[in-house]
Amino acid sequence: MGEHGEYKTGALKDKQERYAVRKYGKILGLTLEMIVNDDLRAFAKLPTMFGAAASRKQSDIVYALLTSNPTMADGVALFHTSRGNIETAVANKTAPNVTNLSAARQALRLRKGLNGSRLNIRGKFVLVPVALSTSTEILLASATLTISGVSDQAKNPVGDLIPISDPRLDDVSSKEWYLLPDPAQVDTVEVAFLDGERMPVVTEHEEFRTDAMLFKARCVFGAGAMDDKMYKNPGV
Repeated sequence: MGEHGEYKTGALKDKQERYAVRKYGKILGLTLEMIVNDDLRAFAKLPTMFGAAASRKQSDIVYALLTSNPTMADGVALFHTSRGNIETAVANKTAPNVTNLSAARQALRLRKGLNGSRLNIRGKFVLVPVALSTSTEILLASATLTISGVSDQAKNPVGDLIPISDPRLDDVSSKEWYLLPDPAQVDTVEVAFLDGERMPVVTEHEEFRTDAMLFKARCVFGAGAMDDKMYKNPGV
């Protein structure tokens, strides 16, 4: 802008993804005898157990979004060659290494926004199945690496990435892995809770005819893939 130049009017571009929250819950019944004979007070831990179960359910739903490769609002799968967010080079379809991690990071950094601007998205998390966890952790934790064509013991170029592993990925494939950006930079998968209630609501009810105690846990939440700016390597 010049010294007396006017600001030009800009335009916003956006896209919309939708998902809904659903209600999940379970009832556990305890007889009077079970409660009296609970010397270790295991049943006192029921609220903690309900909380852990709710957390596992949330993780099940989030990981299912990645592994099922859902169709986005534009009619294209979350991971698709047209988006440039899935590895297509046969030589790179292996467990994480310097070469295919560099290709994944480059693909993210070259992504553009809806208005064509460079977003310079930086990968942060390497999400792998448990089968690849040890080798990936060793790769990322190494201070130096021996790289072909580079002087011996070069500084690890992928050492800033953080490894995450989860057995839910192994249930689908022991070879597929993902490079994810910092959620502060890109909204990838979003989880929402009804009224912001993250922990399950636990209520109890005493049965008049049987002396049993019923404990009910309820959690209302949902998850959705909000953006395609992440990277998948089929690993085959």
